[in-house]
Amino acid sequence: ALSNVAEYLERSTRALLAVALSAPSSSWGKCGWLKEPSNAGKVVMSSRYYSEFGASYVYQEEWEELTLWGLDKSVESKLTDGDICGILVCIDAKNNLKSFELPRCVSVRGIGLAPLRNSVVLEYINLRDDGKDRFIDHEPLLSENVGVLYNQPESSLSENVVVPILQSIISTDGNSLKYLNIPKVWKSRQSEMLDAFLDAYRRVLNDRKIRCSKCDGICIGTSEMPWIRQQGNEYGLQTFTCHMSDCMEHFCGDCESDGCLKFCPCCELKYCSECASVATCGECQTTACDVCKYFQTCDVCVKDTCSSCNCTSYCDSCDRV
Repeated sequence: ALSNVAEYLERSTRALLAVALSAPSSSWGKCGWLKEPSNAGKVVMSSRYYSEFGASYVYQEEWEELTLWGLDKSVESKLTDGDICGILVCIDAKNNLKSFELPRCVSVRGIGLAPLRNSVVLEYINLRDDGKDRFIDHEPLLSENVGVLYNQPESSLSENVVVPILQSIISTDGNSLKYLNIPKVWKSRQSEMLDAFLDAYRRVLNDRKIRCSKCDGICIGTSEMPWIRQQGNEYGLQTFTCHMSDCMEHFCGDCESDGCLKFCPCCELKYCSECASVATCGECQTTACDVCKYFQTCDVCVKDTCSSCNCTSYCDSCDRV
């Protein structure tokens, strides 16, 4: 009966239930934590993720992606390091997880990410704390909500806790990490610890010899255009990369300079032309991507105007409605 109920749960919710049925959240991160879910937890995950094989349980389906965006806000706000740790242990994240997205959780400092230490399979990790990726379905934000989105409480993730975990990943031979998005508050602090890590991560990306998805050339960072920006208002930004999570294509410096990637100063990310356009409003001169603001083109003068300035198909300059 329990497995039948679990069939109706979304994957992240199913994992949370397995954690709850295995041990209290507070026990997962302690010394000697559990290495797998309890029998009840395995039942919850059995129909899709585990199958019984003799006396043991093995994965029926590899769990390569995990996003905690989309959980009910009341659940999201109560997540703890123990919950995160429990989820990662239950899915054997170190050996399975390739893509991980963690929303801004007010009670999570990052200790719960410890099961990811020394992972050689993790490729994508998004710790951005402003809710941007809630809109990866390309639905434009209403202009009146943009301020609400970008004025959220600071991330509770601790650099002193999380950066060493990230360092352990890129220091492990054979690691696969090729995308990292860090909390905005870390970028604003620009600490020595973060700067040293970003410098090491930049070298790792350069050594990967990642190829451009357009010209097939190698994406080589230079002092003028490094893989990771470490100064100015783009500090911490990974270049040569489209930041739309269902794309993640790479473009070399030449192709990026030719317009294959454009920077949105509103969300401080870069997107390829296939995923989002970046435009400047002809009225208020605000530059943003169409994920942050909804742009319309005037039918008469073909000028782009954002939803804050114009709600019709004509702009004020043309005096038409």
